Amino acid sequence: MLISEQLLSILSGNSGRSGDWALRGIYGLRGAVLADLLLAGRLDLTPGRDPMMRVIDNAPTNNPILDHVLSQLPTEEGIRFSSAIGRGERSVKGVIAEHGAAGPAESDNNGAPEDAGPTPEPGAGIVDRLIAVLAGDRPATAADQVLLSILKGLGLGRAVLPSERTGLSWSGLYRRIKEITDENAPGEPLRAMTDSLAALTIIVATADGNR
Repeated sequence: MLISEQLLSILSGNSGRSGDWALRGIYGLRGAVLADLLLAGRLDLTPGRDPMMRVIDNAPTNNPILDHVLSQLPTEEGIRFSSAIGRGERSVKGVIAEHGAAGPAESDNNGAPEDAGPTPEPGAGIVDRLIAVLAGDRPATAADQVLLSILKGLGLGRAVLPSERTGLSWSGLYRRIKEITDENAPGEPLRAMTDSLAALTIIVATADGNR
């Protein structure tokens, strides 16, 4: 399941939280698809909070979500991450909703299917996984690092990962997310991606200012 699909699932389960949720979410989804492309070996990033991003392989991925976004990126030269976040003629949310996989059944922290019962909110199992990562009960995957960085960067961490579940204050939550993403070595493309996503508030302002 792509990171972008997981993020849409989380946002769908929290869609009533705030009036600007959808506006923030669209930038988060664009960032998540770029992270998917990076992990698929299609992009390279320079270090920095707003790095230069370059397409290193524009061959079809056979995934309509990734191929849609990849087709919108310049192939002859690099592009700033902030500029890529601001691109897109068609809503990324619509593309993900149309082509995204339903995904596997939600599972508990031990990997066992949850007992039948009331239908959980969309993304509930993903949120449970992120909370387990924050608690140190399971190692963070690249997807976990990206999702946590996006939630931090858009200021949605407290809504999705409330203190009553994490045991962390607002500042403690963001410090913990930084600890998890700093596990990547400085200069690595994934570290550049998570650093950029954790600064999405600034990136979004840059993208809006360039319109």
